[in-house]
Amino acid sequence: MACGDDGKLSLDSIRDSLIRQEDTIIFNLIERIKFPINPTLYKQQLPPSNISGSFFQYLFQETEALQSKVGRYLSPEENPFFPDNLSDSIIPLTKCIPVLHPAAESVNVNEKILDIYINQMLPLFCTEADDDANFATTAACDIQLLQALSRRIHYGKFVAEVKFRDSTDEYKPFILAQDRDALMKLLTFEAVEEMVKKRVAKKAKVFGQEVTLNDSVEEMKGKIDPLLVSRLYDEWVIDGERGNEYRRQLLPSYKASRRKYWHQLQGAVKSPRSTIERSHRLILDVLQNCNVPVVKIESHEADDVIATLVEQVIQRGHRVVVASPDKDFKQLISDDVQIVMPVPKFNRWSFYTLKHYVAQYNCDPRSDLSLSKVHTG
Repeated sequence: MACGDDGKLSLDSIRDSLIRQEDTIIFNLIERIKFPINPTLYKQQLPPSNISGSFFQYLFQETEALQSKVGRYLSPEENPFFPDNLSDSIIPLTKCIPVLHPAAESVNVNEKILDIYINQMLPLFCTEADDDANFATTAACDIQLLQALSRRIHYGKFVAEVKFRDSTDEYKPFILAQDRDALMKLLTFEAVEEMVKKRVAKKAKVFGQEVTLNDSVEEMKGKIDPLLVSRLYDEWVIDGERGNEYRRQLLPSYKASRRKYWHQLQGAVKSPRSTIERSHRLILDVLQNCNVPVVKIESHEADDVIATLVEQVIQRGHRVVVASPDKDFKQLISDDVQIVMPVPKFNRWSFYTLKHYVAQYNCDPRSDLSLSKVHTG
């Protein structure tokens, strides 16, 4: 769906593209499984010493930076894995007709894709070993496969757009109500998904077969397991960001556009995950020592818990002030709820009441579709 192809946006054109993308993903998978996992490639810094982060991260960032110079990320189909590391394009920007709503265009789940790819997909397809003679080749295969997976998963935005255009009246009430459960049901066709899983399994069997000139030889084991390819599509491609949290069960792309500092942290400390865990424990210790109650409910997002508490406090006749940097809390603003948000750039706090919000944005916060809905329960 090239820039400016708004008139060509149809389910048939999207379906054709998705089928072709299946071929690309399967062929790239076959190339990647020639090599073992090579875990060292992703976990530690390799020479030269001036490389920040892992060798894989360095090569991926440099690849995207070069590709951005020649206009790869001018296409709405392409989403970078390291958006803060891109270069300005030397290709003149052509007149572009926006295809997607700005909120949809900003969705980028590549951070989640990369995490799943390294920690779940590679162990499923590749042997556990290091082959330092092929680190660069392995990383090159990774990059091609990840970009193909990213393109396919993010293509769901175009699928949703064309389905909305074809049945606007059916979708609008649920959009205005921010009923993600109903929207996901409208978007999902299980029969089509089953057909896709069967098709990619069949393609994997055909593409991965060993070709021999000896017709009498029994059928040989293929280069790739078709059932694993079907599972890949089921768990990670069709359901782009499956998770256990309640919110992600309703909306796979929930908070997908957040740019976390994980990749920068990887280059700054030896063990970023343990650093985050220590910081988390320190914050909990401070709160507990100050006798500040800490509420945690497994498999639920913190903002959903806060929204539920806000509703319960209001029902008891009290008013509420929520202090948070999360803009999505603005939708809770009412006569009984105000939001306090830090503004680090100006070293101050910003207070939002219903009156202030309506004056600034000219709409009720509960109907602002730029805010991701928090759930009460």
